[in-house]
Amino acid sequence: MRLSRRQALQGAAAVVAASAVSAGLPAHAAAPPRGLRLLESQDPMPDVAFKKGDGQLTGFVEYQGAPVVALFWATWCTVCYDEMPKLDALQAKLGSRAHIVPLSIDQAGMPAVKAYYRRRDLKVLKPYLDDERIFASIMGIRGVPTGFVLDRQGNMIAASEGPVDWDSPTALQYLTSL
Repeated sequence: MRLSRRQALQGAAAVVAASAVSAGLPAHAAAPPRGLRLLESQDPMPDVAFKKGDGQLTGFVEYQGAPVVALFWATWCTVCYDEMPKLDALQAKLGSRAHIVPLSIDQAGMPAVKAYYRRRDLKVLKPYLDDERIFASIMGIRGVPTGFVLDRQGNMIAASEGPVDWDSPTALQYLTSL
């Protein structure tokens, strides 16, 4: 029996919904965008400090109460070159409903990150830095971009390695449904 495209998509949506429920996600959570996979276990994000643009230390505890996208990236990453403007636009649409925390692993430090933000005309995203790559090492980051979606309690519920369709309507729907 051959399935129509519509039947296949409906079946895939049912599998995603069942996965979301079995993973402990709210039943009303929308499907994640392409490139983002749901995690079976919902472990808390490690409580590791990283630097804000002003050099002060922060951590993900500061963002509990809203969904978070934590993205490890670098100024030399060609995939990140396309991802960062999409994330900037997504953060503009999200406002305070969710936070995007792009953690640069650049060893050149915050001056390199801020120069990149100016060159790419990133206006909404705030710069963050893991220049010693301590956090990236704890998280087992193998390459960039690598991302994690955290629920309102700070648990990792989805992950990505490589590009994600952050500019799709699905991304906005997914994050606002959490």
